[in-house]
Amino acid sequence: QINQGLFQGGNGERDLFVRMVKSFEGVPYRLGGNTMGGIDCSAFTRKIYGVFSIDLPRTAREQLRCGQRVGREDLDTGDLVFFRTRRNRIHVGIFLGGGEFFHLSSRNRAGKVDNIDSAYFSSRFISGVRLRETGSPARAETPKGPGPAPVIPAPAVSPSAEAKHPSGG
Repeated sequence: QINQGLFQGGNGERDLFVRMVKSFEGVPYRLGGNTMGGIDCSAFTRKIYGVFSIDLPRTAREQLRCGQRVGREDLDTGDLVFFRTRRNRIHVGIFLGGGEFFHLSSRNRAGKVDNIDSAYFSSRFISGVRLRETGSPARAETPKGPGPAPVIPAPAVSPSAEAKHPSGG
């Protein structure tokens, strides 16, 4: 199954997406980092989706509020996957399919593929998020009650300033 909202061109775009994500394999993890010399989990997802004209917020906690929530059994290639890690932090990666996801691992200090069904990640899984909007900022999930959905603005901070101000991820 292919995330039709993200991959309008079918399997070719899916394969390109997976190769692009995996090109971050071995890139050093650095909390607050935003470059190939060192990057954290949420800056990585923001950078990848930026290629597809999806403007994600900077932190994993903010990214969790974007798009449409999906359960683990409904995950599709390209969905964001979120985990609760030490000290109540939120960690984000990108689902690749076949039970695999890619993330910038603070434990391994680098970008890598892991299995979502491993004991560690399975017990810490929060939710998947499917992003479908392109050409505009990612929007927060529509609330169930009355009133408009809040819009999470893109940070008004330069990439160099982001690296100086670490945030979750």
